[in-house]
Amino acid sequence: MLALRGPGLSLETITVCLDSGIDAVRLVRDQRLHLLDTLRAIEGTNPDRDHVLRRHLDADQFQTLAAGTAALGPTAYYLLQIEWPELYRRADRLRTSGVPAADARVRRLADRMDELRRLVNGGDESLSDGVRAAWRDDPAAMSGDTAAPADQYRALTDYSKSPGEPDIQL
Repeated sequence: MLALRGPGLSLETITVCLDSGIDAVRLVRDQRLHLLDTLRAIEGTNPDRDHVLRRHLDADQFQTLAAGTAALGPTAYYLLQIEWPELYRRADRLRTSGVPAADARVRRLADRMDELRRLVNGGDESLSDGVRAAWRDDPAAMSGDTAAPADQYRALTDYSKSPGEPDIQL
């Protein structure tokens, strides 16, 4: 736990990390190895992602999203580059193994993803709608992974939400 304080994570974030089963050693290693990614996440320097977002957000929404990410400081790296993808990997493993979407394990993952979404966008649902549309439109650009399978992303998004709920993506 002390090793996680070094990168500047709050005790609350560390507790969520440990409770979620996130590998603390990997977290510290990745944080050190990807300092440049940290700066990119904070500054929003992924031009492909920014282009897709600008198709779905107005200028004020785009600025609000950038400011919300920047306000998280170094924690943005952990949330956006480590925890978020790990939550999706876990949800996808549950989905592909046939676990029902209503299962408590899926709901816990979805709840945490929803918390992260609100943390980054301040709970602005119109901003969330735009970001969700950007992810559905081009998950490869949004994730920075040119091999991101759009159909798998969409299936996972649909799986991770309760009927009548909005999608849970950022």
